[in-house]
Amino acid sequence: MTAGAGGIGAAIATAFAQAGARVAVCDIDPSALANFAASHPEALAIRADVSDVEQVDSIRERVLAEFGGLDVLINNAGIAGPTAEVGEVELEQWNQVLAVNLTGPFLTIRAFADSFKQQGAGCIINVSSTSARHAIPRRTPYVASKCGLEGLSASVAREMGTYGVRSNVIAPGFVDNERSTRIIARLAEARGVAADSVEAEALAFITLRRKVQMKEIAGVCQFLASDQAAAITAQVIPVDANVEWES
Repeated sequence: MTAGAGGIGAAIATAFAQAGARVAVCDIDPSALANFAASHPEALAIRADVSDVEQVDSIRERVLAEFGGLDVLINNAGIAGPTAEVGEVELEQWNQVLAVNLTGPFLTIRAFADSFKQQGAGCIINVSSTSARHAIPRRTPYVASKCGLEGLSASVAREMGTYGVRSNVIAPGFVDNERSTRIIARLAEARGVAADSVEAEALAFITLRRKVQMKEIAGVCQFLASDQAAAITAQVIPVDANVEWES
């Protein structure tokens, strides 16, 4: 599990651990990783930047040495990048977003590909966003990276399916977490209105009129990793209460 020490990643990792799985998480945030390790002493916690090939190779070595193999790979690491018109986006910003959001998953999948093939089984879950579907403006690097991630996942599914390896995408929407709270607060401050009104406006464009709980995302990941989902691959599964429009 990449970016597994906080937020959605920690919720997913915790759900798997509670179900009896042996869990390995990596994260670039040392504080979050230390907190996760303290509450999950049985987990393998690795500090790593998934956009760095040498660090990803080190993750593979540690995981295979500790567990002897890997059954489920979840690529959750991602950064938001700039909010700006495409003509204002710096190349450095573009490269940074793609390095984490797209190159990172490529590197982790590549790192464990041979292990999956040798096992004759494996489950890859890539975390995208409903932003890829709605192509929201002023978020070009982020949207492009998530569209690329979905293409990567589909290609890997076709290529590795004959080895018994499945690859799917989940696409969360408006999640009830600290990140969404910060975004709402920032938008409210910029517009000079209450955070509650900004949240209500956003929820008006969600069919179920509510935010997604992190445990719901974790539950979908558990299902995709289970035998019940043995025939599911090359799919993008929204976990978003049906986002009708996204600003």
